[in-house]
Amino acid sequence: MTNPTYQNSDIDPSDKNSLLAFFAKYSKLSENEQAMIADRSTHTIRKWKRDCGLSKGKKSLYKKINYTKKVRKVEADWDNPEWFRKMYNEKKYGIGKIAVMIDKAIRTVEKRLDRYGIKTRAHKESTRSKNKFCNEDWLKRHYEELEWSIGQCADAACVTKATIVDWLVQHKILIRN
Repeated sequence: MTNPTYQNSDIDPSDKNSLLAFFAKYSKLSENEQAMIADRSTHTIRKWKRDCGLSKGKKSLYKKINYTKKVRKVEADWDNPEWFRKMYNEKKYGIGKIAVMIDKAIRTVEKRLDRYGIKTRAHKESTRSKNKFCNEDWLKRHYEELEWSIGQCADAACVTKATIVDWLVQHKILIRN
C-alpha cells in the first residue's frame, strides 16, 4: 500500500458539510492517516466523526442486553443484601439482568454487590455456553457412564478437547488419567 500524500487540508471544523466531504474523500484511510492529512490528532478525528454522526462513539465495557421480554420489574425494596444474595448467588442472575430488573445501571449493581460483600463471579463462570452438550447430565452420561474419552466427547459436541476439559472442571467432574 502506498502512503497517501500528507498535507494540511483546509477543513472547517465548525462546518459539518466540510467535515463530511473530508471523511467521504478519505473514507478508505485509517483514522491515523486521516489525522495526518488533517494535521490533527486521532482524538480530534474521532470527535469530528461523532459530531457528524459517523461514529458510534466509545465502545461500552458492557454489551447492551435486551432482557425486556423475559424480565419482570421488581418490588421497591430491592436495595438490601438478602435480595442481592438471592438474585445473584441462588438464582444465578447476571449483573446485567439484575440491572434491568431494578431499572438501574450495571455499575450500580456492581457497587451494591461490593457494598454488601457479595463476591462476583469471574467472567468465565458467569457466561454460559449455548452448546446443548455443555451440561452436567450429558457429560456424566457420556464421560463417566459410557466412559467416552475427552476426544470422543469433543467430537460428538463439535468442540475442542480443551473445551470439554473446561466443562468437566466447571461441573466438578473428576477427569480420568
